Amino acid sequence: MTKQSALIELADIKTLFTRMTIASNELADYIQGRQIEYCLGYEYGMGAIGICKETNVQLTWEADLKN
Repeated sequence: MTKQSALIELADIKTLFTRMTIASNELADYIQGRQIEYCLGYEYGMGAIGICKETNVQLTWEADLKN
């Protein structure tokens, strides 16, 4: 995985979550006024490794990836 592919996957996560909030009024109401943190991880069967996360448009890398 590269940083570019991780950013693409993180964008997909954000898009999916946005679609979920459009489809569910209850979810949209629940997150109103809350800070959302988007996390991307790699599940390897016996656990997971954090790749990156984004909170308030601030991206934090948790793994050292190739550019």
